[in-house]
Amino acid sequence: MDWSWIYPVVRLKEAAMAIVSRFCQKELDEYGGCVAAHPESWQEKCADLKLKVAQCTSSQYEFLFDSYHHLWSRNH
Repeated sequence: MDWSWIYPVVRLKEAAMAIVSRFCQKELDEYGGCVAAHPESWQEKCADLKLKVAQCTSSQYEFLFDSYHHLWSRNH
């Protein structure tokens, strides 16, 4: 079985995490701090910060798409 298709997917996940941590670090830190501070009620207490993380990551969609296209074209 040819598993070569999986490498761009794995690389894309790595790229996505790098992009998110680079451009959304503030939001991730705030959300993580809130979750750590409220272990029993983090889902309720940190909902607004979770939304901020989602908004930040979705704003990076175009960059992620371009990265995926670049990785895919290099491997095919």
